[in-house]
Amino acid sequence: MRFGRSSVLLVMAALQPAVPSTAQTIPSRAVAQTMTPQQLGHLLLGSERGAQVVSASIGAWPHHSVTSIVLSERPRGIGEEFCTRNDHYVRLIHVDPAQARFFNIDTPTRVEGTTLRRSFALRMGGDCASRTTYAVSNNMVDEQVIAVLGRLMDVRSQAAREGPLPFELICTDEPDLFGDSVCGNGGRSALASLPLDRVSRINPVYNHSCVRVVFEYPEDNCPPDVTQAERRIEFWEIEFANAAGRGLTWIVGLAGETITTAIEIQRDSVIYH
Repeated sequence: MRFGRSSVLLVMAALQPAVPSTAQTIPSRAVAQTMTPQQLGHLLLGSERGAQVVSASIGAWPHHSVTSIVLSERPRGIGEEFCTRNDHYVRLIHVDPAQARFFNIDTPTRVEGTTLRRSFALRMGGDCASRTTYAVSNNMVDEQVIAVLGRLMDVRSQAAREGPLPFELICTDEPDLFGDSVCGNGGRSALASLPLDRVSRINPVYNHSCVRVVFEYPEDNCPPDVTQAERRIEFWEIEFANAAGRGLTWIVGLAGETITTAIEIQRDSVIYH
């Protein structure tokens, strides 16, 4: 992107520090796949929290010597426009450290820790339980995520109306690679038709590239002379996973920390772990 791509395209996500877990060892991925989300929730989170689990996603077993099971609680509404839910990332590692050098070996794993994060979605006139895609974000407070989702609704509505846009619109594409172009009408039609129910990730991109998130753990390698006050969000990078056709992802750059001054829209192929 002209704004400069974020360094978190392959981030696995998760925002709060890992906390100890008393969960049981899981013998194999095959066993985990036979369990209901509620059974996994009771096993990995305990009876009280596990009772709130309504869905589960099981990762490769293990991927890069570690895997995760994501347990999602029942979503709930925030006002009339937004939904939120709690997602528990349960981090699993080999019981036998000697197996750590192998990939995708279906051997027993044990829980190393859990991470809780909140994800968000736009209601789009529907019920929160019917939303299948929830947006995750790195190191953002709830109010920031909701504000960015609200700005997305506004800019899409503005693009659908007639008249000049109150922000600069930049559309970049690779028609030679993808076989067509989405930049007709300067990308305005693409912006006006963005599937807002498919927002899957929202990340802030700072003026200092040394601030980033790598895998599950925040990493801050800024030099000492870069103070917190000097760091500011230059733009928000928003992904619509596999929503641009042929497995491609919409990536939208929303410039301006609180007021939209420019938007860049493009398609890309993103590998999600």
